[in-house]
Amino acid sequence: MIFDNLSAEDQYLNDGWVGLDAPSHTKLRRLVSGTFTPKMMRQIEGWITDETVRHIENVAHRGSCDFFADLAAPLPVGVICTMLGVPRSEQDELMRLVHAGVHFSVDVPFEETLASIQSVVEYAKALARRRRSTPADDLTTALVQSDIDGERLSDVDVAATFWVIITGGSDTTSTTAAHAMIALSAWPDERRKLQGDYNTLGASAVEEMLRWAT
Repeated sequence: MIFDNLSAEDQYLNDGWVGLDAPSHTKLRRLVSGTFTPKMMRQIEGWITDETVRHIENVAHRGSCDFFADLAAPLPVGVICTMLGVPRSEQDELMRLVHAGVHFSVDVPFEETLASIQSVVEYAKALARRRRSTPADDLTTALVQSDIDGERLSDVDVAATFWVIITGGSDTTSTTAAHAMIALSAWPDERRKLQGDYNTLGASAVEEMLRWAT
């Protein structure tokens, strides 16, 4: 495997804590899951709503748009970066590095791919250090402040979690949204049915779109 020669720390950062075995996995899972309190989930819902409105308003005046390029791709990135506390001015460069780190190509030397991953990791560590000294209303602050029986996440743990969240949430969401738009365009009767009773059908429709797209 191409990652077999990495140091233990780099391997951990690349795989995230989800690849660890117990008891390390159990401890880290408790610390990370403890950040997703009811209050945090309400904040995340608000961030999603705000970012969705912002992106729709950016294209609404045009009358038409490229759904993937203008909405499906940038929306989850904006939500995740906002959740993590990444300033908007830094989001484009960060996501360029994330994209370079997860989309392998035979035309790009592995060292360049690894350098992109390491740049994201160093960014996450620096953000964790900033949030320890200057807390903010974001998920990174919640991660660095997570405390169970006196144990806290290290900067490396926060960076590994940061990598899992920022890589796992963007592509899956944007791909599902794009497939959903294709399906709803192909079957207009189903689209009208969903539009007419979204409160009842919305949750099951999202689950079906995830199943169909993946």
